Amino acid sequence: MNRESSDMANRPVEIDRKELLATLDWEIADWERVIARPGATWWALAASTVAVFFYVLNSLQFATQNIELIVSVFVTS
Repeated sequence: MNRESSDMANRPVEIDRKELLATLDWEIADWERVIARPGATWWALAASTVAVFFYVLNSLQFATQNIELIVSVFVTS
C-alpha cells in the first residue's frame, strides 16, 4: 500500500451539510405524510405491538434456553 492511498484512507469524509439537511427534510416530510393518513396511527400501533410481542417472546425463549443450559451445566458437574 503506497503512501498516497494510506493518506486517503485516513482522511475524514466530508459531508455536504446542505445536501444532508435537504435529505433529512425530505425523509421527515415523507414520514409526516405517511403518519397523517387516516388510520395510519392505528396501523403503526398494531405493527409496533406485534413487533414488541415477538421481541418479548423471542427474548423469553432465549432466556429459557440459557437457564436450561446453566442448570444442565450445574447438574452434570
